[in-house]
Amino acid sequence: MKYVKERSKYGVFSNIIFMLKQAREAAPSVVWLVILMAILTVGLQAIQLLFTPAILQTIEEQKSLQDLLLMILRFTIILLIVNALRAYVRANTMFGRIEIRSNLVSQVSQKQGITSYPNIFKSDFQKLLNRATNALSGNDEPGEAIWETLSTIVEGFLGCVVYLFFMSIIEPWIILLTIGTTIVSFLLSKRINEWGYHHRDEIVSISKKLNYIIGRSSNNIDAKDIRMFNMKLWLEEVYEKSFKLYRNFHFKSQRIYFGADLIDLILTLLRNGIAYIYLINITIERNLSIANFVLLFTAINGLTQKISSLLKDITKLHRESLEISTIREYIGFKEPFKFEEGLAIEPNPNGEYKIELKDVSFRYPGADVDTLKCINLTIQPREKLAVVGLNGAGKTTLVKLITGLYDPTEGEVLLNGKSIKDFNRFDIYRHFSSVFQQFSVIAGSLYDNVGQTGEENMDLNLANSVIEQAGLLERVSRLAKGGHTKLVKDVYEDATQLSGGELQRLMLARALYKNAPILILDEPTAALDPMAENEIYLHYNEMTEGRISLFISHRLASTRFCDRIVFIGDGKILEEGTHNELMMKDGAYANLFHVQSRYYKDEEGGMAYEG
Repeated sequence: MKYVKERSKYGVFSNIIFMLKQAREAAPSVVWLVILMAILTVGLQAIQLLFTPAILQTIEEQKSLQDLLLMILRFTIILLIVNALRAYVRANTMFGRIEIRSNLVSQVSQKQGITSYPNIFKSDFQKLLNRATNALSGNDEPGEAIWETLSTIVEGFLGCVVYLFFMSIIEPWIILLTIGTTIVSFLLSKRINEWGYHHRDEIVSISKKLNYIIGRSSNNIDAKDIRMFNMKLWLEEVYEKSFKLYRNFHFKSQRIYFGADLIDLILTLLRNGIAYIYLINITIERNLSIANFVLLFTAINGLTQKISSLLKDITKLHRESLEISTIREYIGFKEPFKFEEGLAIEPNPNGEYKIELKDVSFRYPGADVDTLKCINLTIQPREKLAVVGLNGAGKTTLVKLITGLYDPTEGEVLLNGKSIKDFNRFDIYRHFSSVFQQFSVIAGSLYDNVGQTGEENMDLNLANSVIEQAGLLERVSRLAKGGHTKLVKDVYEDATQLSGGELQRLMLARALYKNAPILILDEPTAALDPMAENEIYLHYNEMTEGRISLFISHRLASTRFCDRIVFIGDGKILEEGTHNELMMKDGAYANLFHVQSRYYKDEEGGMAYEG
C-alpha cells in the first residue's frame, strides 16, 4: 500500500489554540499546571545533574565527612521537595485533562446525536467519527495526551537551555557535533519508525475483522444460528486466518523497528566516543577537575537526550494534531439541514396540518437511478393515508422525505404551504410520531422505552394507556415488575427479552406516547401474527383520531380502514383512491390484491392468514 502524506484542514498552531480554548472553557488551570510541570521537571533534572559533581568536588577539596553529609542532606531535601511538588502538580493536572477530554467527548456525542440524517450514511462522516472517537477513547490518546506532549516540549526547550549553560566552557564545535549527530540519528530512526504509522490502516483493517468475528461469536442473538448451521468450525477457520495476518504484521514491524534501534545505537556510540575523547583531552590540557569532567560529560549526554526527546515530541505533537484535526472536522462537519437558524414551529396535537410533495424526486448518493421520480402528493388535515407497494418500491424513502429525514434531490416538501427546508429541522421532527421498520431499544425499563425521558419525568397513566392501545398491556401485566421491567440483557442480567412482535407493539406505544400531530406507521405489523395484526387494525381509528396518519405496508389487504390509498411502483405513484375505487379500476393495485388474497380470507370483518 503506497503511503500518501496526510494533510490536515487545521495546522498544529491552530490546533494548539483550539485546545487552549477548550481548556479555558472546561479547566483553565491546566495550562498553568502544564507549564509549572515542565519547570519543575527541568529543575529536578538540573539538581540531579549537579548532585554527583558536587559530591566529587567535596571529596576533591578534602572537606570533612560532616560537610559531605550536610551537602548530601541538602540535595536530598531539595530533591524530595521538588519531587513532591512535581507529583502534586501532575496529579492535579490529570483531573483537568480528563475534564477537557470529557468535554470534547460530549461535543462529539452531541454531533453524532443531532447531525442531519443523511450525514450518518456518508463514508467521510463515519471515518471522521471513528477517528475522533479513537482520539478521545483514553488517557493516552491525543485528545488528552497532547497536554503531556506540550508539557514535555516546554520542558525540552528549557532543558536544552540549562544544558547549554553548563556546556558554555567547551568548544562550540563539540556542541554542534552533539546536536548534529543527535538530529541525524533522530531523522534516520524516524523514517523507519514511521513505518507503523504509515501502515496503520492495514492493522486497523485486520483488527476490525478479528473484533467482528469475536463479537459475532459471543453475540447471544447469533448463538442459535451458530449451533443450527454448525458455523463453529467455519468461524474458527476465519479467525485463524485473520489472526495469522495480525501476527505476521507485528513480526514484520518488529524486524523494522530492530533496524531503527541498531542505527540509533551505532550513532550513540560514535557521538559519546568523540565526546569522551574530547573531554579527556581538555581535562589533561586545562587540568579540569573530575567533578567538572563528570558535569560536562553528563551535560553532553543530557543535551543529546533532550534534543532527541524534543524532536520526538514535536513529531508526536504533529501526529496528535492530525487527530485533533479530525475531532474538529467532525464537530464542524457541514450540516445540509437548518437547525437553530431555521424558522421555529411548535407542534400542536390538535392543530390542522397539510403536507404537500411537489415534483419530488430522490436519488441516494452513489446510485445510478432515482428511487422516487416526480412525486406529487397532497395529504389533507386529519387524513388517514395508506402507502402501499411491493418491497423496494420506495415507500420508506417517501416517508423519510415527508418526515424531513431526507431532502428531495429535486422538488420540495411543504408543511402548511412552507418548505420544510426553511424550518428548524428539530421542530419538524417534533411533529411526527413514527414507527419505522428498524428501531432502537434502549437499555432501560419498558417505561423508559415508551417515554424516552426517564420514569421520573413520565406520565405513567398515559404510558399505561398507550401500552394498552398498542395491545401490550396483557404482556406487561404478567411481568413481575410490570412497566418497570428492564430490557436489553447485554446490560441487565434480569432483563426480559421481548419477541419481535412485542417489540413492534412497544414501538407503537412509544409513537402514541409522543402524541405528535402526524403519525407514521412504516410496516408496523410486519412481525405480528394475523390475530395481533387484526387487533391493531381494529384500534387504528382510535389511535389516529384527530391527526394525519400514514400507514405504509406491502400487504394491500391491511389498508381498507384508510381514507385513501396510494399505490407506488417503479418509484412513481401508479394509482390512488379508496380500496373500492382501486379495485374497480382493475389496474396494478387490483392485480396485486388478487395475488395476495389467495393467502387471506374474511373473518368476522377482519383479515386473517389462511394457513
